[in-house]
Amino acid sequence: MDKFVAAKVWEFTRARQQEAARSAHLKFARLRAARARSHERHAKYLRLAIVCALFAALIGASLTVNSYIVLGDLKLGELVMPNEMARTGRVTFRMADGRTCRYENFDNDLAEASRSRMAPCEDVIPRVRPRAGSSRSFNWGGK
Repeated sequence: MDKFVAAKVWEFTRARQQEAARSAHLKFARLRAARARSHERHAKYLRLAIVCALFAALIGASLTVNSYIVLGDLKLGELVMPNEMARTGRVTFRMADGRTCRYENFDNDLAEASRSRMAPCEDVIPRVRPRAGSSRSFNWGGK
């Protein structure tokens, strides 16, 4: 009977060792799977961050290039005037005939405006006459 009990104890112990080994193997497999998911998640966020950074760089570069294009079109260097010219100006009023203009000069330093002269306009724009039979007022949908 002693041998029988010893065999059963040994069988029971062996079964418990195998179960413990299987349990440890499953535990490590779960840990490896969790670590793999964590790495996948980390890689996903890293890819997202790289794409967002590249997109921000693209937007920044386009804004920089467009600002240089717009400011280059303004030709800011040509707008800089000497001090005596920067604070004065001239306003042109075109008369009804379209050929003569009245010019007014103003000086911001002295806070004064003066009528200088009536003269032919420097840039003559031909006056457009309305067609015969047309009304000068707006007509909804009419011809």
